[in-house]
Amino acid sequence: MKSKQIKAWQQATMLGVLLLATLFLVLAGADLGMVVGSTSQSCALQFPRWFGCVLANHEGLSGGLIGGGGALFAAWTAWSAVMRQIQSDRKMATLKEDTAYEAIKIELGLVVDIVTMFWRVVDAALAQQGPERQTWRDNGAAVLKAIYPGPDSLTKMVDNELGRDLDPIRRKKFARVVEIVEMALPND
Repeated sequence: MKSKQIKAWQQATMLGVLLLATLFLVLAGADLGMVVGSTSQSCALQFPRWFGCVLANHEGLSGGLIGGGGALFAAWTAWSAVMRQIQSDRKMATLKEDTAYEAIKIELGLVVDIVTMFWRVVDAALAQQGPERQTWRDNGAAVLKAIYPGPDSLTKMVDNELGRDLDPIRRKKFARVVEIVEMALPND
């Protein structure tokens, strides 16, 4: 069993024991005449018989205590289930955001590699002299444009695909990175 399940069982057991102890104490008080309005006779102190005798002598009080204890236990059980569902929903939302974030990092890694290659082509072109410089730059840019999907694909990633699963802060950061990448790449 998981530790959370064990903890839930321990809490349920503790609540059950507490409710039973309260039931016994209140019924014992009623049997001894400590509860206001108690007019019945005391029961003999033989344990199994005593409990049955007290329940019989104080039917209304016993029924109220048992019903209240059951309602309290049911409310605790429902509350615990709701809290587990909330935690599960939070985990799922976080998992979806983290998965989208990791996918974006992979996609952006490819784009950054393309930007790096573009600037290497630019550096190589700058190292050339005369008309070869422009030829190097044009040929390198043509190859990279064939590989690079274009800024529209990055914007689409932010608006429609992976970006919509991000939390607002990560989404804003991602949009800013896309703007910077678009500025680094050639427009034509």
